[in-house]
Amino acid sequence: MCAAILLLPLAAQEESPAVPVEVKIKKDKGKKFNRQEMSEIYHAACLQAAMELWPNLSKAEQAAKLRPVLVLEIGGDNNRVFINSSLRHSVIELDGWDRQHMEWFAQGVIYAALAQVLTAEKFVFLARMAMQASDATISVQELKKE
Repeated sequence: MCAAILLLPLAAQEESPAVPVEVKIKKDKGKKFNRQEMSEIYHAACLQAAMELWPNLSKAEQAAKLRPVLVLEIGGDNNRVFINSSLRHSVIELDGWDRQHMEWFAQGVIYAALAQVLTAEKFVFLARMAMQASDATISVQELKKE
């Protein structure tokens, strides 16, 4: 993949919040991409996640809560998200940039935002709690057998 790396401080763009954020963009030549769309999706996804996590905060406080650092790679062979807390950033790989890819980007931003506030230990804890809850349930069919 032939890639150009740009440092994009989103706060410097028009209509962006004052919280500075860097998104590294790696893009194949010839792939269409709109930085303003990416910026708007990024900020909207962060705000939506914050609204779910902290519904009692003001919109301004919510907007400042989540700002994951990302590497966005456009033009690869896959569509996937890598969350790696040891790297201190997440990687979103997309094979293009159209409406569907923009939605996948929004999902990746939300995953990265959640990883920003939930530690690896908390993810494991939540998974174990889910397993315990699933073990504690008995289907109606199983009850009828007894």
